[in-house]
Formats: sequence, C-alpha cells, structure tokens
Amino acid sequence: MNIFWVFNHPAPYKVALHEELSHRVEGLTAVYERSSEGDRNKDWYLKRKVSYEAICLKALPLGPHNAVSLKLPSIYRRKKYDIVVVNGYSTVAEMVFIDYLRRHDIPYVFAINGGIAKSRENPIKEKVKRHYISGASLYLAPDENSVSYLLHYGADKEKIRLYPYSTVYEKDVLKKPLTKEEKRAGWKADTLSQGRLAGFERVYVAVGSFIERKNNARLLELWKKARRDYALVLIGDGPEEQKYRSFVEKNGMGNVFIYPFLSHPETLKRLSYADMSIFLTKEDIYGHVVNESLSQGTPVIASRHANASLKLIENGSTGYLLEDEEDDTFLAAVNASADGRMPFECLKKARENTIEKMADRHYEIFKEYLGDEK
Repeated sequence: MNIFWVFNHPAPYKVALHEELSHRVEGLTAVYERSSEGDRNKDWYLKRKVSYEAICLKALPLGPHNAVSLKLPSIYRRKKYDIVVVNGYSTVAEMVFIDYLRRHDIPYVFAINGGIAKSRENPIKEKVKRHYISGASLYLAPDENSVSYLLHYGADKEKIRLYPYSTVYEKDVLKKPLTKEEKRAGWKADTLSQGRLAGFERVYVAVGSFIERKNNARLLELWKKARRDYALVLIGDGPEEQKYRSFVEKNGMGNVFIYPFLSHPETLKRLSYADMSIFLTKEDIYGHVVNESLSQGTPVIASRHANASLKLIENGSTGYLLEDEEDDTFLAAVNASADGRMPFECLKKARENTIEKMADRHYEIFKEYLGDEK
C-alpha cells in the first residue's frame, strides 16, 4: 500500500499520524503546502526526523492559512500510488489538485480534521464548498458532528468513515491520575508561578491561543465570581494577551496566572497538576486540548462549540458540557467535585483516542477501501 497525502502544513499531530501510518504501509509521501501557518507559534512545530517522504511545497502564502501552488499534480505523477488523500479543500493548492484528480478520473480520499456546518452562509461560499467536498471516493471524519458537516456539503453518507483523532501517544496517557498531594507538589515546584499555585485549594487550567474565538475574555469575566482560593492558569500566546493582563490587574485578580506558550510535554505536565481544565471556545472544528486534558486524568469544563467536547465529554464522568455561559451554570461546574471516578474515566476515554489508535484505524479503513476498489 502506497499513499500520497496532501495537507496544508506539518502540524505535529499530522506528522505523528503520517509517521505511525508509514510503519504500517509500504510507502507514504506527505506533501505539506507551506512550512507553517502564519498565526502559529513557531515553537509549536516539531523538528524531527521522519521515516516517510515529507515534501514541503513552500507555496506562495496567502494570509495565515492559504497556499497558492500548481505543483501538486506534477509531484503526484512522479510515482504510482494506491491511495490519494486530500486533507482539506480550502487552499488554492488543494482546489487545483482536486480539479486535476477529477479531470483525470483519479479516485481520492477526502479527509477532514473536523467541521461545523454553517446554518446561514454566503451562497457563493456554500457552492464552492459543495463543489470541492462532494465527489470523493471515500471520506474520513473524526466525529459525528463532522459527519454532519460533510453531509451538509454533499458527501455520500455510505462513503464516510470515522477515526479517533489525537495528539497524544499511548505513553503520554498517565497510568493513573495524580493524587492531590502530587498535584500540589507539582505546583510547588513550578517555576513559572514561583510555587504560588500550591497555596490554592484548586487550580484550573485553560490552554489555547489568546484570540477572540477562544473566548478567554469571557472566561475572565466569569472567573471574577469564582472563589478566591481557586486559581485559574491561562496558557498560550496571541494578540489578546495584553487585554487579559489589563483586565486581571484592573480587577485585582490575584488568583489568575498567565503563562506563555509551552511545549506539548510542558503543557501536559500542567494539565496533570490541574483539578480541571476549562475550554470555553466559541468555535473549534475539533479541539485537541480536550483529549490532552483527559490523557492527564483531568476532567474538562467546556462549551458545546467544539466537536471534541461533544465527542469526548460525558457530564459527571469526563467533565461538564455547559448549556450556556451564564454565571450560575459556569460556577456550578467549577464548584462541582472532580474526585472519585472522574479522573479514571478521563484516562479510560483518552486511551481510546491515541495517535497509535488513529493510525491503526486509518490503516483498517484503507485496507477496506482497496478491497472495495478491486
């Protein structure tokens, strides 16, 4: 089995999937349209050797995400492949390649990292989406809400396959949750807060870019009414950071700590120390931080506006899904106990969603697909 895979950029989780999948097949060529997205912290990208053929187009960037290139067809023609995966449709490079595949009657798999269908949308944009999303031989989606997205834009339901989506390896998932004493010891040794977090009764962590969509400004407003012996740690970076700092200072919120962007292992470490994590995003087509939190035995308080939240969070088991952002609703979740079985249920759920299981599932799907083609 030889695979040709196109994706916008070498995101660490995608590189991990390609690496794991390359050990299960004869050959894998991954073409990344650009070396990085314009709004990502450069330290987010991993510098690692890979076992598969990785090609960076260095396409002409158009904004933070788009890429303009006509080279994909010529790169594809260099070898013979059993499977072609187009992981997205929205860049010029991807549109050109999908049109090429269709003109030459080359079957392809259309993969998405998630999706949320728009109830009201510009009709021209909707028409473009329908054109490029419909027509694939097979579809890959990480959750049922993303399946609805594909169906909305013309995909054939019988051709859609689900896969577990993950940014954590099996080794990253804790064997057992940390005890209260271990969490406190972790915060005591944490140099970023100079050990001050060890003095709080509970610590909550929110990880994500400091941008409007992640909704941290609203989180800070809600946190004003939280108990003062409960601490909130924001981890990330972005254009809204000074806005957060000004709000915290103006309101005398000594129980809020703002951390810089941290590496994946350092982020997981802080999530393992937390009593709960918080994810109040306004919209995320997936939301990997949910599974990352679960992998550390940490329940998640989340809005319903991320597909990972809808897929992975069970109320009272792996966290709390908020029906609204009213003060009382939020505070009830914050004050709820995360003791007992919840951390163990989080780890159980995370073990079902690892990078290895993601690669295994892709391999199974591709074997079935090739069998159907013969």
